[in-house]
Amino acid sequence: MKGQLSFDDFQESCAMRWQKSPGSRMPMPLSRLILFSGVMAGGSWALIYYLIQKTFSRASYYQLGLEQLHSHPEALEALGCPLSVHFLQLTDKHNFVDIADAQLKIPVSGSKSEGHLYVSSYRSGPFKSLPLPVYPGTSETWH
Repeated sequence: MKGQLSFDDFQESCAMRWQKSPGSRMPMPLSRLILFSGVMAGGSWALIYYLIQKTFSRASYYQLGLEQLHSHPEALEALGCPLSVHFLQLTDKHNFVDIADAQLKIPVSGSKSEGHLYVSSYRSGPFKSLPLPVYPGTSETWH
């Protein structure tokens, strides 16, 4: 039969195509695939890190801790103005949050000095608000 393509002809043409150019099955060279995967993994990690930082900074215990720092004139004098709040070190053992407790070590700096704001907060029940004792600390010696 002329003009019709049979399944055998199709298999034979596919087999010849793969034999003629070995390695052409891969749509992208391996080096590009590794580079693309690395960029995607790095970008995903950076996005997740940023979102975790943003979640922490919106939490009530974080915000109340910074309010306490801003209302503490001795701390503001020791740090100097303007006051800058930096990202948390997520791998630091002082940064811990669960349903009942929150402990944070927030890096802060000013024109005179830099230090850490230690926030320790707890709940008496899982659905109650967090009371907030705050322990500011900088490289200066004050309490």
